[in-house]
Amino acid sequence: MKDLAIVFPGQGSQYIGMGKELYDKYDYVKNIFKEANEALEKDITKLIFNGNEEELKDTRNAQVTILTVSYAAYKVFENEIGMEPKILAGHSLGEISALVVAGAIDFFHGVKIVRKRAEIMAEAMNGSIGGMAAVSSINSDIVKEICIELSNETDSIAISNYNSKKQIVISGNKDLVILAKNKLDALGAKTTLLEVSAAFHSRYMKNAGEKFKLELEKYNFKPLNRKVLSNVTADFYESASDIKDVLSRQIYSPVRWLEIIEKIKKYSGQAIEMAPKNVLTNLSKKDDTKFPIFKFEKENDIKAVIEQIYPNSKYLTKDDFVERILANVVCTKNNNFNNDEYDAGVVNPYKKLQKMNTDLKASEREISVEEMKEALDLLKEIFDTKKTEISVQKERFNQLLLETDLKGLLSYYVNAKFQ
Repeated sequence: MKDLAIVFPGQGSQYIGMGKELYDKYDYVKNIFKEANEALEKDITKLIFNGNEEELKDTRNAQVTILTVSYAAYKVFENEIGMEPKILAGHSLGEISALVVAGAIDFFHGVKIVRKRAEIMAEAMNGSIGGMAAVSSINSDIVKEICIELSNETDSIAISNYNSKKQIVISGNKDLVILAKNKLDALGAKTTLLEVSAAFHSRYMKNAGEKFKLELEKYNFKPLNRKVLSNVTADFYESASDIKDVLSRQIYSPVRWLEIIEKIKKYSGQAIEMAPKNVLTNLSKKDDTKFPIFKFEKENDIKAVIEQIYPNSKYLTKDDFVERILANVVCTKNNNFNNDEYDAGVVNPYKKLQKMNTDLKASEREISVEEMKEALDLLKEIFDTKKTEISVQKERFNQLLLETDLKGLLSYYVNAKFQ
């Protein structure tokens, strides 16, 4: 089984209704949205589901809502699939989503940090002479040369995003962006002026970056529990002490996303993009159709991602999992001779497992992750009632997951039972 990377999208991925399917199904997602509302002292849930596009697109709303939906999608991934990612990364804003998931800061304060980031960036947009343009179908070295040629001591333009082998973004003085666009068009490039009123990820945002650093000084960041890649360095954070400096520099430094994806390919075999949308997945697929990167946004993505991560997983065979659990019950010695306790804690759970097994066979469908968790809960209840030694329980559980190729999928759930 390949190691996994999780990536988080940046601004521009927002849309009305994002995250609604997960919100409606999972109570813990509702709690995440509620926590975001409380952190912001504003009902962003209403904005996300019933607002208008223009209001949502506002930088001050887009950034906090994307963080909320991305984090909620990750918690669904964590709870319903459970595979531990080895690497986290995010495009611009998404880097903060990655740092929240990595435990550097809790979600509540992460929302506050992102709101301040957005406010500072929005302030920088007022009266700005900046602009940006997406560029494709031309070598980045040629783009770089044109940017240098057009820049002077007063005004400048530069590459702000290395998004993929086929797409970069230029940022700087708006007049220079238009001049560069015309030159690039004449050379056969495909260019599109972006609907922004500031030169993000350029030297024009340096003052905003310095203001953001002052805001970050108010927070204490905790050690990272997973590897996180930085947009600024295209390398892993060495420690939490790097966060304040790197995140402030990120606002006025180029996004080195192409290098980040190459790093993910080197250290991890596959990646999953959290909601909303699948912009990063599409960028990577256009460069390398063979790179396994998948979106995770809606309920039906759970099954699709599991099948991609575990293409030969035996849990997809409906018979094996519950039958192995039933076999474990039968072959485990009983050390509890209280008949009432035995009936309640062994016989009744065993009957439930038998019924689950019968129903699965009759329906000819795959066992769901929730049903697997229920079966594991019943097995734990039986082991506890039989007074099976904890060391034996752990051994049986781990062997069960190994036999059914579910170690990566449910080990986190099993481990939680013995904490």
